[in-house]
Amino acid sequence: MAGLDCSKIKTGFINQVCGKPAIAGTTARVILLNYSDVDKSKSVVTDNVISSLILKTGATGYEVDSLPNATVGSDTINAGTYLKTHQHNVVVRIFKKSEAAKKFVNGLTNARVIAIVENNDTGDKGDTKYEVYGWDSGLELTEITVTTEMTDGVAYQVTLANGTIAQEGSLPMSLFDTDEATTDLMVDGLLTKGSKP
Repeated sequence: MAGLDCSKIKTGFINQVCGKPAIAGTTARVILLNYSDVDKSKSVVTDNVISSLILKTGATGYEVDSLPNATVGSDTINAGTYLKTHQHNVVVRIFKKSEAAKKFVNGLTNARVIAIVENNDTGDKGDTKYEVYGWDSGLELTEITVTTEMTDGVAYQVTLANGTIAQEGSLPMSLFDTDEATTDLMVDGLLTKGSKP
């Protein structure tokens, strides 16, 4: 029996829009879902695109309002001895010092979440407007910056990332169903019972 060969590429890419650069940055909101609240058996993922994201009964997502371009999502490669994995990171900046903000940050201390980041660049049909970080293994609070200096007005800066053991198998997945309007409705539906910190 032949062994699995993960060293071969399976697709190519042609940049058909010369001279039109991607639009950097994010909108003012990020949506956090408790990792254990996502019903992966009912959610639909095809070729790293989530077309249906289902929460368990009674569960809800939580919207975090920040400022435009203040949330930064990133992905780096971890080169292991046998395999390479992806390390997802989401930096969330909060610009208001309040008890509600402190309660939100304290709640992240031992939480395991999935983050939906809303990009400024929506792609051709809205297919890259939302990217999902931590789908495979979840994100946890790995770094926090709180100072009385509040540099650039940032009261709390939290970094959510994969843990040292559990990583991701791909780039952040896109959240997209049919078109941008349908996808917006799906995302808003995750917040039905949610609240803002």
